Amino acid sequence: MESSRKGNIVIFPFMAQGHIIPFLALALKLEQERGFAISFVNTTQNINKLRSSLPPRSAIRLLEIPFDAAAEHYGLPPGSENMESLPVHLPFRFIQSSPSLKPAFKRLLTSLVDDWMKWNIIMLKVARTNLSHTALALKFDSSWILDSGATDHISGNLSFFSNIEFSYSLPDVTFGDGSKGKAIGIGKVTIHSLSLSNVLYIPGCHFNLISVNQLTHSLNCLVTFSSDSMIIQNRQTKGTIGVGYES
Repeated sequence: MESSRKGNIVIFPFMAQGHIIPFLALALKLEQERGFAISFVNTTQNINKLRSSLPPRSAIRLLEIPFDAAAEHYGLPPGSENMESLPVHLPFRFIQSSPSLKPAFKRLLTSLVDDWMKWNIIMLKVARTNLSHTALALKFDSSWILDSGATDHISGNLSFFSNIEFSYSLPDVTFGDGSKGKAIGIGKVTIHSLSLSNVLYIPGCHFNLISVNQLTHSLNCLVTFSSDSMIIQNRQTKGTIGVGYES
């Protein structure tokens, strides 16, 4: 598998096992052999049945679209979300109902695009630094390092701040190599649509750090590191927000 994600693919197969199973196999192949980030979309019941089918290391996002209202509108019995579960006289009505999912799918696509802009971290690579803890470099307009040992977000580039309060009462910061820096300001930095608050400004600092601790608290997310990769997940849904691989 290639070490960084090439791009994002959304797969929404028709709600029938003869479509869902082959497309899930395709999704796994695209993820494992080609390095794509996959979002696999279907109705709630179908997605719930698929959750146990994914390998533990797979980062495929399983995303749900509700179908109850559409089923009721077309006179389908409750729980009719898969062609195989229907009586023999209802498949045509089921097919007729499928375009009603278009508005929800369109909203989901809009949300995914916003998400990809916010989390432009599919090109993550492990930073070769002298830090004593795990750090991964985020390739935005300038490099940021997602740092598991940092207490605070840090930047030495004043132009990144959209607003800042200067203060000489801020604490000194000790870096992983033992050196120290003096914070003289604190403010807000926006990286694409990712907004970071309480970022310390340290003049002369030659790198930009995103604190995992601050990130997980502000976004209510989980960040899990392995030996050569990391994954960011929504704390409640466990849905994948972003992934990174060693290059």
